[in-house]
Amino acid sequence: MIKNVVFDIYDVLIDGLEGPIHGSVDLLMELKDRGFPLYAITNMSTEGFQSLKQEYPFLRLFDGIVVSGSIGLAKPDPKIFMHLLNQFGLNPRETLFIDDKASNVQGALDAGIYAVRFENPRQLEKSLETYKVLWFTDEDEDSSGGCGSGCGCH
Repeated sequence: MIKNVVFDIYDVLIDGLEGPIHGSVDLLMELKDRGFPLYAITNMSTEGFQSLKQEYPFLRLFDGIVVSGSIGLAKPDPKIFMHLLNQFGLNPRETLFIDDKASNVQGALDAGIYAVRFENPRQLEKSLETYKVLWFTDEDEDSSGGCGSGCGCH
């Protein structure tokens, strides 16, 4: 059973040119609302990540973040995934990693973590349903189309 969800940041939650990917941020907030511990792994410098965190307040939803520039490891090396598991005491068989790059997904799989390749928010929602992380009814659908308050993406 999946208990922890790990996100890549760029091209899953943030489009480098357009800002937040709203459907993905919605899913991130939904997972947080449902009590899932959320983590991230990003191949960024420490300084670059600090700037990004200031620009996008929804990044504060994460319970833990591994920044490659801070530890000298980078995706897709399975060692960065092992670092995440060890740092936060996560069980790989209870952890799902989401990334847009096939090589990074493979790195997570090589570390024993479940992983899905992100294509778009709708596909991600279906993947989360497949792993029984999220399931939606008609009543769950948010008709406002926004990410909610505090996400910093409006």
